[in-house]
This record gives sequence, C-alpha cells and structure tokens, in this order.
Amino acid sequence: MVPEPTPAVTHQAEPQAAATEGTEPSPQAKAFRIRVEGVGGTVAYVVIAEDIAAAASKALRTLEQRRVEGEVLSVEFLAVALKG
Repeated sequence: MVPEPTPAVTHQAEPQAAATEGTEPSPQAKAFRIRVEGVGGTVAYVVIAEDIAAAASKALRTLEQRRVEGEVLSVEFLAVALKG
C-alpha cells in the first residue's frame, strides 16, 4: 500500500484589521540608509525614524554629537522596521 502524499502547507500572513474612521494611524518606524562623504571616504549608516525628514534630522544631530565631519550625500528608505 502506497501512503497518500501530504498536502503542501502554505503560510499566509494574518489579515490586518482595517483602520476605523476618525482614528489616526499610528506612526510606524522605518529604516533609512544615510550616506555621508567625509575625510575617510563614504560611510553608510542606518537610522530608524518615522519618515525621511526625521531620519535626516536624526542623522545630522548624531553626526554632530559624534563630531563626524562630512556631507550627507543621500537618505534612502530601506524598509519598515519590525516591531519587537
């Protein structure tokens, strides 16, 4: 007797609950790559922020605090950050 093949299991994401009217969507953290041209060449950093403006501002503050000399070349969206 030949056993019957087991069906393939597929994993699907749970559907997200629809936002109700009148409520603000919660801000979601996103990852951005910040490229900086400095004395030692081009360096890339990753910043977690709500939007691109917040990412640029956070990057500039952090670079200033760490006394990193350089020019920001680009701010690039990478992905939505996972919630822990």
